[in-house]
Amino acid sequence: MERADKAMRFAEGIATVAANQAVIRLCAILAAKGTIDNAEVEAIRHLHLHSFDSVSGLAETPGPERKALEEVRAIFDKEWGLAQQVPLSGVLRKP
Repeated sequence: MERADKAMRFAEGIATVAANQAVIRLCAILAAKGTIDNAEVEAIRHLHLHSFDSVSGLAETPGPERKALEEVRAIFDKEWGLAQQVPLSGVLRKP
C-alpha cells in the first residue's frame, strides 16, 4: 500500500474512534443532565456495540486485524462503562 494510502487510512481510523467517543460522551452528558437514564444509556451501548460487531465482521476476521478490532471494541466498551456512572452532582445542571 502506498504511503499516502496508509496515511489516509490512519487518519480515517483516528476520526472514526473520535466520532464514536463523541457519541459515548454525549450520552454520558445527557445522562448526567437527567435527559436520559442509565437504562437508556445501556440500550444505546448495546446497539452501538452490536452495530460495531456486525459491521466489523469481528467473528470472521482473522489474525492481526481481529486483534486490532477487539482492542478498539474494548476501548468503546470501557468508555460506555464510564458513561453509565452515577450522574455528576450538579456539574451540568442548569440553575
